[in-house]
Amino acid sequence: MTGHNFTIPVTVPRLRHTQEKVKLFPSSHWLHTAEKFSLSDFGDKDVELSFVDRKAELAGTLQECRELRRAIKNEQGPQVVDPVPDILIEFPPRPMCDVLVAHYLRVFELIYRVFHIPSFWKEYEQYWTQPPALNKGFSVKLSLVMTIGLTFCEHETADSNIERLRQSSRSWIQAAQWWLTGPSEKSTKNMDGIQISCLLLLARQVTSAGPSPWLSEGSLLHMAMAMGLHRDPKLFRLSPFQAEFRTRLWTTVLELVLHGSMNASIPLLLSSLDFDDRIPQNIEDEAFGPESENLPSPRPITEFTQSSIQIFMRQSLHLRMEAARLMQNLHREQSHDQAIDLATKLQRVCRDVATHCRIHWNQAGTMHPDFLDMQLRRYILVLHRPFMLRVQKEPRFYISQKICLESAMIIASHAERIKLPSTTLDDLSRLMIMSTGTFRGPLTLEIITILSLHVLSQLEDSSGGNAATSASSAGGVCLDPLAEMARAQRAPIMRVLEHIKDQLLQIIKLGHPTLKRYVFLAGVLSQIRAMESGQRVQTAVIKTAQESLKECYEILQSFRPTGVSQDILDGFTFGEGTMGFDFGIQDTDYLDLSSFLLAPV
Repeated sequence: MTGHNFTIPVTVPRLRHTQEKVKLFPSSHWLHTAEKFSLSDFGDKDVELSFVDRKAELAGTLQECRELRRAIKNEQGPQVVDPVPDILIEFPPRPMCDVLVAHYLRVFELIYRVFHIPSFWKEYEQYWTQPPALNKGFSVKLSLVMTIGLTFCEHETADSNIERLRQSSRSWIQAAQWWLTGPSEKSTKNMDGIQISCLLLLARQVTSAGPSPWLSEGSLLHMAMAMGLHRDPKLFRLSPFQAEFRTRLWTTVLELVLHGSMNASIPLLLSSLDFDDRIPQNIEDEAFGPESENLPSPRPITEFTQSSIQIFMRQSLHLRMEAARLMQNLHREQSHDQAIDLATKLQRVCRDVATHCRIHWNQAGTMHPDFLDMQLRRYILVLHRPFMLRVQKEPRFYISQKICLESAMIIASHAERIKLPSTTLDDLSRLMIMSTGTFRGPLTLEIITILSLHVLSQLEDSSGGNAATSASSAGGVCLDPLAEMARAQRAPIMRVLEHIKDQLLQIIKLGHPTLKRYVFLAGVLSQIRAMESGQRVQTAVIKTAQESLKECYEILQSFRPTGVSQDILDGFTFGEGTMGFDFGIQDTDYLDLSSFLLAPV
C-alpha cells in the first residue's frame, strides 16, 4: 500500500422546496443511494419517489395511496380545539391593523428580515378579501407582526383599547406556539414555519412573555438547517427570489441564535464551519419579486436600503461569534490579549455604524443605529467583564475596568431619552420599556451592576475599607479634597443610576411588575449614600429595601383593588441581625440582594 490520500468531492445535497414543505436531503440521506436506481426519478423541486414512465397505471395508484394515507393520518390525529381561529375574533379593525403592521415594518423588519415587504403587503391585502380559514399561516404571522408593532404604538397610558390589544397579544403568542408545535406541526415544515418561529421569538422578547425554555433559538436553528437554509442557494435549482429570500431569512436565524446564546449564557450551537458564508445583497425589496428572472445589481453599502442594516450586522457576525465562543469556552482559561483584540475590533465596528448612519444613512433615523450600538457594545462588556471583576486583586487588568465603564456608560446614556411619566417617547425608549432581556438596554441588571460596582469599589478604595473615614464627624461633610474629586468623578454615574431608578419605578406604575431591578438599585444607591456620609450601611440598606418594597406593593395593589389584606403590607419588616433580602429562594425571578450588596458594618 502506498501513502496516497484519495479524496472525492463533497456530495451535493438535494432540496425539496415547495409551499407545503421544505426539506434538505444531506449527504447521509438514503436518497443519494436511491438515485442510482434506473427506474426511479427524483426531482429537485419535489423529491418524491416517482416512476420514469408517468403514464403508467402504477403512478396513478401510487397517488391514490398517498391521498388515502394522508386521510388516515388526519383521522388518527388528536381531535383537539384549535385556538388559531379564535385569535381572528380578537383582531382590531383594519385601520388599527394597518398602523400596527406599519410600525413593525418600519422598525423591526429592517433589523431582522423576515418578509419580502411587497409580497407581504400583497398577501395582507388578500387576507382582508379572502376567508381567514384559507390563510391560517398568514393569520398567525399577522398576529405576531401586530404584537411586535404594538410595542411602538403611541398611546396614552390609560388607553383601554391599547390595553385590550396587549391582553389579546398574549393569546396570539400562545396560538402561534400551538400552530408550531400542536397537531398540525408537520404542516409547518416550510418557510411559513421559519418565519413564524422567528417572529415568535421576537414577539416574546418585546413583551412580558420573555424567552421560553422549550421554544428556543436552538429549535429554530434545527428547523432552519433541516430545510437547508444554511447551505448556499446556488447548490439548488431555486429562483433568484427564492435564493435571496432564503439568504435573508438564514441571516435572521443566525442573529437570533447568537442573541439567544448570549442571553442564556450557553455555548453557541454552531460555528462558522457549519454553514456556507453568504451575505444578503443590498437591494430594495421593490426592485425584485417572485417573478424576477434576475436580481438587480446591488447598491453600494453607502446607499441605504431595506437590507442595509441586516448586511452591516452580518459583516460583524463572525467577530461576534468568536467573542461568544471565547466567553463561553468551558475548558480554556480566558486570554486577556484575545479579549482586548476582539473588543478593539468591535469598537471599530461601533464607530463604523455611527459613521455610516451619520454620513450615509440619514433616513435610518436614530432608533436603528442606537439599537445596533447597544447590541454591539454588549459583546465588548462581556469580553472585559471577567477581567474587570479581578482588577482589585490584579491591577494589570485596569484597562478592562476602563473599557467596561466606558461601554456601560454609553449604553446607560440611552436611558436619558426615557422621560416617564411623559407619553411622548421614541421607538427605542418604547422598546427598552416594554421588552425583556437585553432589548432593555440601559435598564438591564447587567448595566446597573457594572456601574454600581464601580462606584462601590471606588468608595471602598478611598475609605480603605472603612466607610466612616470617607466623611468627617461634623455632619458628614467631606473635607478631603481627594474625596471631593472622587465624588465629582462618580457624579455622572450617580445621575444616570438615579434616573434609571426613577424610570424603573415609573415602569412599575405602567403595570409592568418587574420589581427586581428597582428594589436592587434602590438598595445599592442607599448603600452608596451611607458610605459617602459615614452612616451604618446595613441599617440604611434595610430601611431602603423595606420602603421600596412597600412602595412597589402599594403600586401593585392599585392594579388589584380586591387583593391581599393590609396585613401583608405591614409585614414588610427586616431584622437587624440579618440582611433579610432573600427575595424568594423558591422564586428565582427575584434577587437575594445580600449576595450583591457590599455591606461593610
